[in-house]
Amino acid sequence: MDYREYLAATRAGPIPSEAAFSRSEYQARVAALRKAMAARGLDALMLCDPGNMYYVSGYYTFETSVHGAVVLPLEGEPFIQVLALEASNPLIKGWLSDILAYTRSDPGQMSGQLVERFRALGFERGRIGLDAALPGLRLSVFREIEAALPGARFENATDILWAARRVKSAREIAYHREAARLTMLGMRAGRAELRVGASENDIAAAAYSAMVRAGGEFMSIQPIVASGHRHAYNHMHFFRRKLQQGDSVMLEFGAAYHRYTSPMIRTGHVGAPTEEFLRVSDAARESADRVIAAAKPGRTGHDVTVEALKAYDKVKDVAFHYGCYGYSVGGQFPPSWVEPSAFFVLKSETVLEPGMVFHLPICFRVPRRFAAGYSETILITKKGCEVLTDDRRELYLARPAIRRARPRTGARTRPRSASAASKKKPRARGRARSARGTR
Repeated sequence: MDYREYLAATRAGPIPSEAAFSRSEYQARVAALRKAMAARGLDALMLCDPGNMYYVSGYYTFETSVHGAVVLPLEGEPFIQVLALEASNPLIKGWLSDILAYTRSDPGQMSGQLVERFRALGFERGRIGLDAALPGLRLSVFREIEAALPGARFENATDILWAARRVKSAREIAYHREAARLTMLGMRAGRAELRVGASENDIAAAAYSAMVRAGGEFMSIQPIVASGHRHAYNHMHFFRRKLQQGDSVMLEFGAAYHRYTSPMIRTGHVGAPTEEFLRVSDAARESADRVIAAAKPGRTGHDVTVEALKAYDKVKDVAFHYGCYGYSVGGQFPPSWVEPSAFFVLKSETVLEPGMVFHLPICFRVPRRFAAGYSETILITKKGCEVLTDDRRELYLARPAIRRARPRTGARTRPRSASAASKKKPRARGRARSARGTR
């Protein structure tokens, strides 16, 4: 059967919905977008970024490398275009029923189907907004549509989506809270693996297992673990290295729940940290503290960044930070959990409002040697901000290696009796010791 027959057979009976939001919430989003479209003079939005497609339609797939589009006309029902393999997914994940599907054997359908529909809607000379500043829009597809509709005007309308997505609904905030709970479980499991000889993979595996077993989904960024000199480089993933005495270790995890991620960063250390390391570690933690204290409604991203820099200035002679102290997070997909609708950077004029959610990517790196970082996911509230991932913002010290005494030569060893074994106190497990920096 072809995809049309497959869709007809799928629609022949009840479909158990996995939509993350109610139909009324999706309709409210559409109404808000259409209000912004009318103000801009747009006849339609064509959205190809996976996060924006999800925001409007509820549809998503882990195969984010393929072309897809959601088209929202100013009037009439929106429709979706997906790979034929994905044709039924919009029915179970979202609310749109008008589905176009293309096949890999005829890639010209990607542009051809959209051109045909745009003509039917009378958009030959219309104004069509694109989320052109984001991943998803294929240049070849866009060029073919543009060539087939020479009278139409296409323009970047990414800002319309960011304005709509920046402030989260009550349901979105609930998903961020659950994602934060899962992330903290992963962090506790990961830090319990900190010890000489453990590998970065051991730590990542423990964190991943904890988050997924507790209800997490496939993540927008896989668990990040980097130790020793690797910690001094940006965006290093776990890479089979074993922890050694004197290593710093980065742990950055972000569980996904209904595609909403609440990431956090912690730093571990194997053995006694040096005063130089503690100086950088304390500055990174202070920077996070300052952001949390400054993030209030009415402040701008610039205002918050100025406060964060007061801590960074103490170590900028030896450490590097790239200048962003917060970015918006929301419903996102691989390769990133970043929702680039708002940032804590110098010159940012974005005004904070209740309902915004930010991750604070604060990590100070000493080139070739070590790094220290601490971050949270925060929710802007009416009076300030709430830390969603509020779990011991401190330096984790690895568990000491366990040394087993060898029996004397010729000594006889006997297994303890079951009764003796039962009297032994259980050894504490599952938590690394902490160093200075406790909140």
